[in-house]
Amino acid sequence: MKNSEASVESPSMTIDFAKSSILEIRQRIAVMGANDSEFHSIDEIISDMESMKIEPAQAVEQASLILNGKQDYH
Repeated sequence: MKNSEASVESPSMTIDFAKSSILEIRQRIAVMGANDSEFHSIDEIISDMESMKIEPAQAVEQASLILNGKQDYH
C-alpha cells in the first residue's frame, strides 16, 4: 500500500495534510513528464478542497487517481 493510499483511509484528515499529500502526488506526476492537463486538474482539486466542495480525503483520492492513470498510460 502506498503512503498516499494509506492516508486516504483517515476520516479526520486535515486540509493541510491533504494538501501536502496532493502536492507530493503533483511532484511525482511532474517527474513523469509529458504533462498536459494533470497540473490544472490537481490545482482544481486543491481549490475544491479549500473551498470545502470536497472533503480532504476525497481530494487525495482524486489526485491519486490522476497519478494512477498517468502510471497506467506510461
